[in-house]
Amino acid sequence: MTVVKASIRGDPNVGAWIAASEEFAVVAPRVPDDVVRDLEEALDVEVVKTTVAGSQLVGALLAVNSHGALFPRHADDREIQAVAELGVEVDVLPSKMNAVGNLVLANDRGALVHPDLNDHALEVVESVLGCRAERAEIGGVKTVGSAGVANSKGALIHPGATEEELDLVSKVLKVEAEVGTVNKGSPYIGAGLVVNSKGALVGEETTGPELARIEDALHLI
Repeated sequence: MTVVKASIRGDPNVGAWIAASEEFAVVAPRVPDDVVRDLEEALDVEVVKTTVAGSQLVGALLAVNSHGALFPRHADDREIQAVAELGVEVDVLPSKMNAVGNLVLANDRGALVHPDLNDHALEVVESVLGCRAERAEIGGVKTVGSAGVANSKGALIHPGATEEELDLVSKVLKVEAEVGTVNKGSPYIGAGLVVNSKGALVGEETTGPELARIEDALHLI
C-alpha cells in the first residue's frame, strides 16, 4: 500500500481534481501525466480523463464509489458516457447544488449527504451508489464530501466533528472514523486527499504527522 504526495499545477488540493473508488478514478484532463501515473500505481485503479460540467474540478463535482457515479445537472452526455463505459451506474443528482463531490461522502458500504438534499435526491444517491444514504453535517460543515474521506477500512474526518458525528459516520459507512487534517492543518480532507483501500494521493503540503494519521485511520500501512 502506497501514500504519495503530489500537487496539480501547484495546487495541493488534489481531491478537487480527482474522484476515485476502489476500482476506478476520474481525472481532470489537465492533471499532468506524472501525477496520473502516481495515482494509478498508488490506488491500483483504471483511470478515465474527462471534465465534469465543463470543469476541471472533477473531484468537487463528481461523487463515486465502486458501484456508480453521480453527476451534477450541468454535466453533458459525453462526460457521463465516458464514465459509464467503465461499467458502473451513472445518473445526474436532482439538485440545484452542483458540487456533487462535496455533497456526498461515500464508500462502498454507505453514504452521508448534504442535509438539505430532498428525499428524491437521497433515493437517487442510494440507487446509483448501491448503498444506504443518510443526511449529515460534520464539524459544522454541510458539504460532507469536503469534510472527510473513506475507504472500506476507515474514515478520516474534519477535526471539528463531534463524537456523535463520528459515531454516525462509523454507523453509516461501517468503518471506524477518526479525525485529522491535510496540507498543514486544512480540515477539508476531501479536497486534499484521494483514497481507496489500496493507497492514497495526498497534497504535497501534508506534514509527516498528518501522513501518519492518514495511514493509521485508513489502514494504509
